[in-house]
Amino acid sequence: MTTLIQYINPECSNESTTKIFTPASTTVTTATATTTRIMLCVMIAAALLGLSNGFLIPERPEFTKREIATVPSIDAPKYMGRWYQMYTNTFGETFNGKDQHCVMADYKLMNATTLSVFNSGKLGSPTGDWRQIEGSATQISPAEPGKFQLYLEYVPFPGTYWVIKLGPIKNDQYQYSVVTSSDGSQLYVLTRDVSEFNLYEKEILDFVAEKGFTEDATKPIFTPHEANCPYVDKKQPNILDELIDEIMG
Repeated sequence: MTTLIQYINPECSNESTTKIFTPASTTVTTATATTTRIMLCVMIAAALLGLSNGFLIPERPEFTKREIATVPSIDAPKYMGRWYQMYTNTFGETFNGKDQHCVMADYKLMNATTLSVFNSGKLGSPTGDWRQIEGSATQISPAEPGKFQLYLEYVPFPGTYWVIKLGPIKNDQYQYSVVTSSDGSQLYVLTRDVSEFNLYEKEILDFVAEKGFTEDATKPIFTPHEANCPYVDKKQPNILDELIDEIMG
């Protein structure tokens, strides 16, 4: 199933140009989607966003906005593959859910500047509710290789994905990554191997503290990875896709 994930043309013309991401492929194609499906997607997403803002997501906490320097270089193929989230923060939980467990991210290179993103995990415990979201990230400029524009399915606005620290390379892969947003609010600490994360944990926590992730809203929150975490590759059905398909008949 093809999933709309990126953006609606700001002019909102009848023939809106929309990037379409096919999860099973490694290419991004541009196509003209029907206005009906686009508008259904936008209306449902906006309704869900409104509910989240009004009832589920608390008022945005205060924090010190700051621009954190990104990595000067990144070898894209070495960044691809499976990652495990070891830390997030309150801003990360606000977007992805509180009490996260077994969170993982899968990245695949789509072209020289774009990678596909698939994040998944459990809420509450390894047997809790499954959560997933997919999308893509595109490098903003070759001059700043660690800065990416992030597009997630049915989110009506882009986000930012800034790589601010990378670990050593082992088995042709970076061993950890520290990611934030452009304003320094969100925090994601990723590792390749949960069992070896302790080798880098102090170094990483010292780094994020130095970069100002020390306030209540930004300080690191540990993401547990229990022995019974269900690290599955199969994606669950997308409820919003199914709802739109049902409406469209």
